[in-house]
Amino acid sequence: MPHLNPDGEARNRPWVERFDADDPAATLGHFLRGRRREAPGRDLEFGYPDLRPENRAATDFLFGGPPVALHASLHGMAVSEGALLLVERQWLGTDRDASLRAAFAEAAREARLPLYDHDRGGDKGFRYGGPGFWSTPEGAAMRQHFLDAGDPETAGRFRRSSMEQALATAPASASPLCVVTFRDEMPALVERAAEADDLGDVVERYGVTCPDLPTQVRLHLRALDAALATA
Repeated sequence: MPHLNPDGEARNRPWVERFDADDPAATLGHFLRGRRREAPGRDLEFGYPDLRPENRAATDFLFGGPPVALHASLHGMAVSEGALLLVERQWLGTDRDASLRAAFAEAAREARLPLYDHDRGGDKGFRYGGPGFWSTPEGAAMRQHFLDAGDPETAGRFRRSSMEQALATAPASASPLCVVTFRDEMPALVERAAEADDLGDVVERYGVTCPDLPTQVRLHLRALDAALATA
């Protein structure tokens, strides 16, 4: 499915069109001023099978036929300290995904990106699988996160993730491989960007870079190739 959220892309088009890998300070400012992300409970990724018309169409198209052997959700991540791949928890850290993890780590090295190494302790269902790897997200864990935060209204909006929908359609004896290619909000930076401040000092302090589009696409494709071989 080439594109699940064209409306979201359209809303983000103004800053995307000003992306410049050679000018990270300006790009960071355009992004912080122009980014638009749907609120928790409206996110298409956690709306399976029927939160929105797009979810219903995707559920019928992707999961309405024979069992799925591989489901890959190709994402981006706004700000990261390195490359990150999410792997379905029944596969993560087992012999079955060893070649996938090795191939992804090699692709990150070739892209001159470190592996994202942060253990969230299972928060929101993300289980740590070593540098560069977490488990795929779970709707129940997201619901619990917002319940714990005292927000039952948002919690009640969460359904399954697309990975969970793939698992729900599969025979119990043939769990499909699910992968997602991909920090904290920065209120002070957002405020500075809104004032059109030069963010060059931030870029220098944290070593912010913007991987160019060919590098980003290549990393997605390498991960997808490895996942196909693994599945």
